[in-house]
Amino acid sequence: MTAAVVVRSMLGVSPSANQDACDAMAPENAAATMACILERAGHINSAGGYLRNLTDKARRGEFSLGPVLMALLRANPVKVLKSLEQSGPLVLSYMDRSGKIAVERVATGFGGASAQ
Repeated sequence: MTAAVVVRSMLGVSPSANQDACDAMAPENAAATMACILERAGHINSAGGYLRNLTDKARRGEFSLGPVLMALLRANPVKVLKSLEQSGPLVLSYMDRSGKIAVERVATGFGGASAQ
């Protein structure tokens, strides 16, 4: 989680906003959310405000990290796939807004993305 602290500092997110996110969505999900915010930092005016908004949604049960990760992958599949440390298929599962588990095979190896 040291990387999350570095990213938080880079984005100017307050420790309290980060802690609130950790409490609402678990530290691992908060760290992944911060990584997604970092990827989109050029399009976000206030990373701290954006994180607080997502934290509020998480508390109300209206935020799921899965769709955020899928959007990031679809926006730049080559970059995301090159960052993987394994060459096996990338599979993402998450609970959608209706409470159903969604499973998507995103890619096979490093050759390119193929959403299903």
